[in-house]
Amino acid sequence: MTPLSRKGTLAYSSGLLAAGIFYAFNNFTLPLYLSIYTSNAILIGWLSSTRSFEQSIVQPLIGAWSDRTRTRLGRRAPFFLTMMPLAALLLVINGLLPHDPAILWLVVGVIFLFSFVFNVGIDPYFALLADVTTTEQRGTVNGVAQVFGFVGQVILLLAAAFLWGIHPAWVFALVAAGLVVGFVVVARGVREQLEQEAPPQAIHRRSSPRRSVLEFFIYLRHLFSEQQEAVKLLGVKFLYQFGINAAAPFITLFVVSEIGLRGWPELVGMLPLPVANALAGMDAQGVSQLIAALLLVTMGLAAVPCGLLGDRFGKRRVFGIGLLLMGIAALLAVSATTIPQLILYVFLLGLGNAAQTVLFFPYLTELIPSSRVGEFTGLSAFAETSGVVFSVLLAGELINLNLFGLHYRMIFIVTGLFILLAFGALLIIRAQGGAVPRKRASGAPVTGQ
Repeated sequence: MTPLSRKGTLAYSSGLLAAGIFYAFNNFTLPLYLSIYTSNAILIGWLSSTRSFEQSIVQPLIGAWSDRTRTRLGRRAPFFLTMMPLAALLLVINGLLPHDPAILWLVVGVIFLFSFVFNVGIDPYFALLADVTTTEQRGTVNGVAQVFGFVGQVILLLAAAFLWGIHPAWVFALVAAGLVVGFVVVARGVREQLEQEAPPQAIHRRSSPRRSVLEFFIYLRHLFSEQQEAVKLLGVKFLYQFGINAAAPFITLFVVSEIGLRGWPELVGMLPLPVANALAGMDAQGVSQLIAALLLVTMGLAAVPCGLLGDRFGKRRVFGIGLLLMGIAALLAVSATTIPQLILYVFLLGLGNAAQTVLFFPYLTELIPSSRVGEFTGLSAFAETSGVVFSVLLAGELINLNLFGLHYRMIFIVTGLFILLAFGALLIIRAQGGAVPRKRASGAPVTGQ
């Protein structure tokens, strides 16, 4: 295979730039939009987490379909070239709908559709990485793409901070334009190397549902007996992702509902005059977007230092410190009453989140043989997404019940407790000695945040 050129690397990365715009919109801006139509926290949380929820269902099916596809454009491009413009059209339609709670279920239907269509297009894009890069350069190309994805998220949040209060439809249009332009650049700049062999044939065999379930449980039993420490680490990931997903869809609503602009004028007054003038007229919804952007910027700046610290002092140790920092910061955030206080806690959350994001996969590879990296990459994705529905259900119901008058503050209690549970579970994982040298494995692409 011919290595992907620098130009091709940038073209491929433009897809993750577009995806980053969509992810930030879905996680942080869409909840504000949904709050116009409903106050039901469970519904808001589920619709704002559709990427993670649908990923575990759509990804295996569409991935297998794209493996068997053969066109002049390749295997993957037909999917994202078809689906992303359709998702963009649905986004524009959604942005133009009247802000009338009476049409709630029309809004819900359109949001589900553009999320579903996006998923159909994005998974073949991720699979494209393996089709157009050599093993030796795959990690580098993926690293560059992840930086583009991070930049896309920050761009969306900064734009939304200023545009949302003026005209929300413009934010929908920005996301739509990003999807179309980003993935057209991918298709034009990255050419799949067409294969000559016939597409793989599906193997048909008769198997009863009872036997399939039994085989699955037998597989899990053998997996735990053979790779006990790695399975424990997957359990750790399930716990801390459960906690993260309890808060992610509600952070902007927490700022708007629980803090508003308290402390914001005083903070803006300390900034240089041009910056202060630009921020002074911002409403609470705009400030909430900036808070989310701060979280992402902190994670981006801390990513490389966390990786270096993990190599220097041990991945397990730095990974654990990150979990502990996140758990404590989340519980402290419950008491935040002003924007400056929340900024401090969000900064600490970003530092801790960077540690677990950067170091989980490298730590996992130290616990498993190199021959099973692909298998555990898939299991890791399942551990990340399988608890999303229940996480949102728990956090949303607690918000709806308004226990002890805490309302949206409950999200940080759930987040803090589950992340501290993950830290406790990490302590029972035994270190693996005598690890054999392994080939560098490329990280799996990042999917909703």
